[in-house]
Amino acid sequence: MTNQSGYNTSPENASHKCDVEGESIMKNDAASLDISKTSTRGPQEDATNPQGHSAPPQEEVTKSHGVAGNTKEPTAPVTEHDLKYLGGAPQLVVAMDFDGTLAPFSDDPSACRAEDGAIEALTELSQIPGTTVVVISGRNLTQLSDVTGLDPQRASEASSPGDGIIRMVGSHGAEAADQPTSDLSETQRTQLTKLKQFAEDQAKRTPGMWVEYKPFSVSLHVRTAEDKTIASAAVSEFQRFAQRTPGSKITLGKDIFEVAVSQATKGSYMSELLERMSPPVDAVVFAGDDTTDETVMAILHKERDISIKVGEGSSQGNRRLDDCVAVRDFLVRLASIRSSMISSLHS
Repeated sequence: MTNQSGYNTSPENASHKCDVEGESIMKNDAASLDISKTSTRGPQEDATNPQGHSAPPQEEVTKSHGVAGNTKEPTAPVTEHDLKYLGGAPQLVVAMDFDGTLAPFSDDPSACRAEDGAIEALTELSQIPGTTVVVISGRNLTQLSDVTGLDPQRASEASSPGDGIIRMVGSHGAEAADQPTSDLSETQRTQLTKLKQFAEDQAKRTPGMWVEYKPFSVSLHVRTAEDKTIASAAVSEFQRFAQRTPGSKITLGKDIFEVAVSQATKGSYMSELLERMSPPVDAVVFAGDDTTDETVMAILHKERDISIKVGEGSSQGNRRLDDCVAVRDFLVRLASIRSSMISSLHS
């Protein structure tokens, strides 16, 4: 199904629910446990969007991966043409994941910080007419505020493009600073309590595993697990338990297994945001590195949006940047180009 803004909201583009097709989700790796899983999306096409703003050339990607059948490897780098296209879009949305995109990973999540200049570039972009900026994360809003230095109260006042406010969205789309947050039902609270207890039991199996609690979910972290084999088994057990929990939503990420009792995703939030925006959006640029970010890439308009996969791996994105430093440099360059181009339009 496609909403009025032309963004795909079909159920198949949502995150994986409790039925994850029984696939093995762990790879035993001495350095890291990669438990990510991707969805499918076809190559991009050349086009002009409905507003007459010339879309960037989309390079067809050819390297196929068998994880989900049709998943492709985005090989096209971000180009100067892309930057000028985004810089000149009358109404632009700039949306960024945080961990692994703006900020490098750390064994201590509370110590993560965005690359120097990244938040500043987003702030500059948010002040340019016709520009809406969003930071959307799996962290809850309090955690996201701690690591970004952004104020959820200030973010709740976001009202229009170019208002100088960075929108903040936490818990994979379930907590938006500028939108009311739904309360959990009694059934959801009971389910979450059971999930938390099971996760705690699994985390005790080897030192280095730990449990993260969020308003709508519980996560088992395995990045620092001493015994990777035991950690793999623990995640598999947690997966099976979650599959038997009605209404649960499973997210398989990098060194993290998360189970939520809310069906919200980053993609569902972005779809709703784009639907309600006025004037209509001409282009979106989104960057992310992990499984949950694929839900955004899945709903973006293939003729007019740019979705950037950060780092290695298969993705539904149509562009790639190597790391967080490259993302920072991209944002700094975009802010400079867009400021100049939009100023020229209004002079």
